[in-house]
Amino acid sequence: MAKKSTNQVLKVVFFSIVRFTINLLILYLFIQLFLFAYRFAYQVFANEAYEPNNKATVMVTIYDDTSVMELATSLEEEGVIANRYTFFVRYRFSKYNGQFQIGTYEVSPSMKMDEILAKLSAQEQNEGET
Repeated sequence: MAKKSTNQVLKVVFFSIVRFTINLLILYLFIQLFLFAYRFAYQVFANEAYEPNNKATVMVTIYDDTSVMELATSLEEEGVIANRYTFFVRYRFSKYNGQFQIGTYEVSPSMKMDEILAKLSAQEQNEGET
């Protein structure tokens, strides 16, 4: 009889540890999800430069068939923006939505997101462009 109660106690302890571990894992996942959502929203709504001290420039060309996501991917690969998806969302909710102009533009990681969007929506192209 004592052996049976010991097994029951061990079973209860084991399942309690398993439940506790699962609860900790769920809590960790919720915290990670919250942090991801916070960082994403901050990048979308905070008008900050990706690298304020980086004065390097990149030439970006917008063609007639260039999609916003292709442009955002290019800017991310060139190191001008931090995240293509935040650029896309900011573009869609900005006053520049649908106003990108065909041409070649000089942009920099030190430019704020709104400065990049304004430049890519400009009616005039940079000097020396084709």
